Amino acid sequence: MPPFPVSELLVMSWSAGSPRDSSLFTSWGVLYRFETALERKKTVTTIWRAISETKQERVARFEWNADGDLGRALIGRSSIPMADLVRRNGDHRCWTGPDGYEYTWTQSTTTPGEILLYDPNGIVIALYRKVPPRRWDIGEVVTTDGELHFFSNAGSRTVTHPPMMDLVVLSIMLHRMVIR
Repeated sequence: MPPFPVSELLVMSWSAGSPRDSSLFTSWGVLYRFETALERKKTVTTIWRAISETKQERVARFEWNADGDLGRALIGRSSIPMADLVRRNGDHRCWTGPDGYEYTWTQSTTTPGEILLYDPNGIVIALYRKVPPRRWDIGEVVTTDGELHFFSNAGSRTVTHPPMMDLVVLSIMLHRMVIR
């Protein structure tokens, strides 16, 4: 069960700056944290998820290529190319969910700047959008520049539960990197 109340809509604010060193949070606190460091001459981003107020667990580890391009993603016990989380399909970016189905990030045709996540049945289950900078005090003062919305009652209703939620977060983080 997620460490936050689940309603029909969950909105996470994304701290400003590089997606490689950022956090996703709500009024309950930080839910995901991205930390990037140099390890043995490799740039590595570790992604953490809060599992309680005082505990977090590693969701994934991104090992970037020497030139900063997409490298390998270690998710649980699996190792895949990071590019698999942002595969091109025309103007869209897709990835395969834990259920084996394809999910697709697509630019909204009605709201500029919104990126919609469609499930295999064409239902929008999440969206990311840029927002004007806003300052928050969540134990530290952070400025946000984006929001990630989850529609928990859409589709198969698994979008706010790991591992699905983790893959949504990982894929949009990489999507933000490749569309900069």
